[in-house]
Amino acid sequence: MDRDRKTIKTSVRSTYIPIMTSRGFSSPFNSIPVEDPEKKGRIARQIPGASLPLLSTDLTYVIVPNNRRKDFSLALRPGKCLEVRVPAKYAEKDMLAYETYIVSKQDWILRVHEKYQRREEKYPESLMKIFPDREYILYLGEKYPFHIQHHNIPRQTWISLEKNCFEFRTDKNDSEVLRAALSKWYLKRAEEIIPPLVEAYATIMKIPAPDLAYSSTKSRWAVCYPTRNLIRFNILIMKAPPDCIEYLVIHELSHFYVSNHSKAFWEIVSAYMPDYHARKKKLATYRAVL
Repeated sequence: MDRDRKTIKTSVRSTYIPIMTSRGFSSPFNSIPVEDPEKKGRIARQIPGASLPLLSTDLTYVIVPNNRRKDFSLALRPGKCLEVRVPAKYAEKDMLAYETYIVSKQDWILRVHEKYQRREEKYPESLMKIFPDREYILYLGEKYPFHIQHHNIPRQTWISLEKNCFEFRTDKNDSEVLRAALSKWYLKRAEEIIPPLVEAYATIMKIPAPDLAYSSTKSRWAVCYPTRNLIRFNILIMKAPPDCIEYLVIHELSHFYVSNHSKAFWEIVSAYMPDYHARKKKLATYRAVL
């Protein structure tokens, strides 16, 4: 699936030297080291609003290393600070390139931030507050209240959907434990709902039923590997309505005919789902739940 947010990439050409802190970095924009807002222990710095006339506010960014990355990119997600995604090994002098690029992309940062604000105003049902502080849980496009019931069995958490309400039975009200339990619950639902859909539509599209795998990511609803005869689905698609899940299945199966998103690809999708435009647009409103 195409990502609903833009990722700006630029190359970093340098001799990579692993570093663990940016406190020695002298910023041309007078940035200062700050604590990671998300408490993940990452390098974080704040560029003052004086250097960001378009944003007119201080901007905190965090360094997010990845050993598979060869360049760096900017990513801004709803309610999050700006992420600078970088190779696992990088030189301190690269910090200058990161901040220079951030300052040069103020218009992009502003546009993405305003886009998320508009989406929240237009599609409040697609936005989730941080669990367990949210007011509801999404499942198949419906909003359900939830109730947490405590018990004394150590390290045991159960979830059930009863009488249009999610029931959590747990030994402690720990947000990480509850999120993990909910992820397992979504996985079970995905394993029940997605395989029959894939098998049915694969038969209609005259494609051998592919192998299926599941994950929980922050970037894609699903990804298809035609050469491996595999489709990997994001379990969070269980938050979307059934018609959106059907669209996703046909979308991924169509990649067995065309691997890219060219005109030929969309003609295949349209042939098996003439109203895919509406379903695709509807699914896009749920991007914020990733």
